Amino acid sequence: MKKWMIAVPLTLTVAILGACADGTGKAEAGTDKEEVVQAEGTKVKAGAEKKELQEKQVKELGTYEKVLLEDKDGEREVTVEYPRFGYEKLDQLIEEEMESTFEGQIESLEKLRQELSSDRFEGVNFTKYFFRRTMEEPIITEEVVSIYFMDYINTGGQGMMVSVPINFDLKKERVLSLEEVLKEHKTSLDSIAEAMRDKLMTDERFAQYRHDAVGDYAAGVAEETSLEEMERNAFTLQEDSITLYHQYYSIFPNAEGIVGIELKWSELEDYPKKNRDEVNNARAYSFGDQVKPAKSLTYHDKDFGFSFAFPPSWKNHYMLQIPDSSDLFEPYQPSKVIQLSMVDEGKFIGRLVTIGVLEGVTQEEMEDYYEGSLGTEAFMAAGNDLVLVYSIPYEPPGQTYGDEYGGLGKGYLQMVQGDMDEIVESVQFD
Repeated sequence: MKKWMIAVPLTLTVAILGACADGTGKAEAGTDKEEVVQAEGTKVKAGAEKKELQEKQVKELGTYEKVLLEDKDGEREVTVEYPRFGYEKLDQLIEEEMESTFEGQIESLEKLRQELSSDRFEGVNFTKYFFRRTMEEPIITEEVVSIYFMDYINTGGQGMMVSVPINFDLKKERVLSLEEVLKEHKTSLDSIAEAMRDKLMTDERFAQYRHDAVGDYAAGVAEETSLEEMERNAFTLQEDSITLYHQYYSIFPNAEGIVGIELKWSELEDYPKKNRDEVNNARAYSFGDQVKPAKSLTYHDKDFGFSFAFPPSWKNHYMLQIPDSSDLFEPYQPSKVIQLSMVDEGKFIGRLVTIGVLEGVTQEEMEDYYEGSLGTEAFMAAGNDLVLVYSIPYEPPGQTYGDEYGGLGKGYLQMVQGDMDEIVESVQFD
């Protein structure tokens, strides 16, 4: 009996096996793809549910109840108002703070009344004294509940106002500090201070107080935005910004009270790199060269801890350079040189002033050294064991004498002669 054997070509066998393997691979790939799509769908669904819950929470928190604690006895008045949200941890935190304040103020004012009733104050009439804590509309976002409270206290004579905000993190369920908030937004108190200086020097809201924009006002701005003062600022949080509260005694009348200034987080991206980015390289420029003008109206030197302010008219009309050295102050060698030059429509016009930071000398020594000078070199300020001196050119750039640039010449002289004394007055040491 013959046995028939069918010869199958090797290529066909491989093709068949390959097809089987390929089919299995496609199935597996299809399964993986389905799993990825399913996972993505689950993720999207979870995100949507989370968003929905957050929106629901914001809506519920917005229907808060206002609570009023009140104690009046004719001569004493203590009132405290605050919100109750129906959110256990937040309500507990607020109520403990408010009740403690309420009871503490009643006790303090009663002690004061008893003291004034003693023989030591015989003949002194006891008038009505009061403590009042009011609240603004709470700011509620998906992440934070921010409430601004203001205390007004009057115990005779002029009253006093104090900011008492609460910024509650809904995720961490605790109060946020300014340090935490700035860290989260990748900024710093230095940046906030510089941005505040610019706001106070340029914002239309404060125009009425800037009649002497680079005299006492500028010096006051520098003082009020020092890091020491900035640490005293209260704050609230909005969806895309932070508002800082402070009573600016040096620049605003008392009637202005506590002033809130809002800074967008997007604005703060320009700080503190503003001064650093606006420092043109230290090469020599010629009249008409294209340069990058500075926008900042303050200069803060972190290396040596001092600052000064520019008039609003300087914005986009000057440039800043940090040369390695300068022979303008010989025989003295500055530890740092700061050069300011005039810019018009993005073009270099000429050097305005060069400032030298001197160490190892005294104010008296430098004042004596510059006594009797032609006025082109002078003592500027002293502090932090430093002495600042400056040098200005003898005359405007030659090109500004012609008819074509005559207006620039006048502007140059204003910046060098009209503004320089007032910039000197604005110098502050940290």
